[in-house]
Amino acid sequence: KHVYSEKPFCRTRAEADAIRTAVQSSPKFFSVGLCVRCWPEYVFLNDEVKKGTFGRVLSATFRRLSPSIDGNNWQNWFLDGKRSGGALLLDLKGHDRRVNSAAFNQDGTRIVTSSNDGTAKVWDAATGALLLDLIGYDKLVLSAVFKKDSTRIVTASWDHTAKVWDTATGALLLDLIGHDRKVNSAVFNQDSTRIVTASDDCTAKVWDTSTGTLLLDLRGHSSYVKSAVFNQDGTRIVTASRDNTAKVWDASTGTLLLDLIGHKDWVKSAVFNQDGTRIVTASRDRTAKVWDASIGTLLLDLIGHNATVRFSVFSSDGTRIVTASDDGTAKVWDASTGTLLLDLIGHSWYVNSAAFSPDGTRIVTASRDSTAKVWDASTGTLLLDLMEHDSTVRFSVFSSDGTHIVTSSSDGTAKVWDAETGKCLDTISHIPGLMVRGVDLRHLYPGCTFSEEDKEILRRYGAIVD
Repeated sequence: KHVYSEKPFCRTRAEADAIRTAVQSSPKFFSVGLCVRCWPEYVFLNDEVKKGTFGRVLSATFRRLSPSIDGNNWQNWFLDGKRSGGALLLDLKGHDRRVNSAAFNQDGTRIVTSSNDGTAKVWDAATGALLLDLIGYDKLVLSAVFKKDSTRIVTASWDHTAKVWDTATGALLLDLIGHDRKVNSAVFNQDSTRIVTASDDCTAKVWDTSTGTLLLDLRGHSSYVKSAVFNQDGTRIVTASRDNTAKVWDASTGTLLLDLIGHKDWVKSAVFNQDGTRIVTASRDRTAKVWDASIGTLLLDLIGHNATVRFSVFSSDGTRIVTASDDGTAKVWDASTGTLLLDLIGHSWYVNSAAFSPDGTRIVTASRDSTAKVWDASTGTLLLDLMEHDSTVRFSVFSSDGTHIVTSSSDGTAKVWDAETGKCLDTISHIPGLMVRGVDLRHLYPGCTFSEEDKEILRRYGAIVD
């Protein structure tokens, strides 16, 4: 097969010579490319060139800021397999595409990941061993979460279904079929007797966890439903939609109880506080809002972000709220007064998610700048920089005992970190596809005819071949 690789592709000159010899004697193509990252400097340069701000570009000079692999730069780290191959304890073959979510089970011994490769996977959180491959989709798996007792997993997919799996065997137990468009999320209630799903078909649906029977059809939104969650006692459900509203439903009858109207753009998320008396919503209108969960009254307007607020959540004691925004910051607010308490400034791009530790003393944020960061929730001090991802970190969360953090990334990996030291303990990864995503191989190899088998493989990884 033809090979397209991002540099570096070997660690010694002997290895490079061996590869070159093999390529010269083969009819297949081998090409090494360079991934130019979307750092702010590159984005600025690209924009200015396109706008012609400084006239026509006549020349450009670039300087390599990272050291050569020859000599002793950085103590010859590249030739040290323990550091370059890498500084992680485990590197596991796993997903072939972007990892959309990663979640611990209740006791922190297992992790479940969902991916654009059409699978969900279960891993041992201590060793990083792959325990189960949940295979049954032919399209993207958007989310996966454990049942409270860890015996079941529910997944949501682009193929319009949610599925329930046995965590002991990996067997598919239930197919939740009824949505007409992709299912964005699926979660259990607290006693795990019900599942609620949210879909781009403008509905949320409630299902029986044991039989898969459709119990309730929550209809009322006029656009995509992006999320749906139960309150703590399972009596109510809140949904967030692209129609600029959130809605509260009776989880037993499906009756629409409250319309939370006030946002001027999409509602990205909506969650209850621990005792179910408040709801916080996050919106593309650059605000988060706090609502009375009994009567729907708007209590607080959290105004301070300069771009979309992607996510908002209460601390476990309900006294604070953390918001994550496309303005590159997370902010901590007093949940009673709406006062801005802390500005968590340090990311260089969108902040996708933010979560408190179980004891409320720390906050972890995930960003498009390829990092996650841990902050002191009282002072806003940056405590840890989790910097081993190569692309957007989509989500980050603490384990239930607060000792570990799991992150999921567009680089196709999920990583487990020591929440005290920031050390990366495990990496769940194997990403051949991202190296060719969006590459037009017709220009790289003009006149080349790929076999149908090669085309299928390359298309799977986002390459353009015909």
